Amino acid sequence: LSKAIVSKVLAMLLKEGDESRMISVLGHCDICMYDVDEMTAYLKDKGWNNALQTIYQNSLTAAINSGQSVGRIEKALLDVIAVCPEPVSFCSKMLKETPKHKTIARE
Repeated sequence: LSKAIVSKVLAMLLKEGDESRMISVLGHCDICMYDVDEMTAYLKDKGWNNALQTIYQNSLTAAINSGQSVGRIEKALLDVIAVCPEPVSFCSKMLKETPKHKTIARE
């Protein structure tokens, strides 16, 4: 899929007001498939925190997988926590998922 097609689908879902489908689409996209800053602004405007959380989780996963600095990963994690309805459960789940998360948590 091209970035243009993904952007059109996301714009359509915003227009339709369908947050659950938006979350589904975002959950299957890497952050390189859409304009993260633009989509974040739209979702904040609509108050769609669940979809926003999905974008932030995608950013966190990308930061971890690409070996970015601990500071960048921490910022991505704090973004997720800021909109997460259950931050303690989310953090606990993250720590259990992979050894990388445990290393980052210790740092």
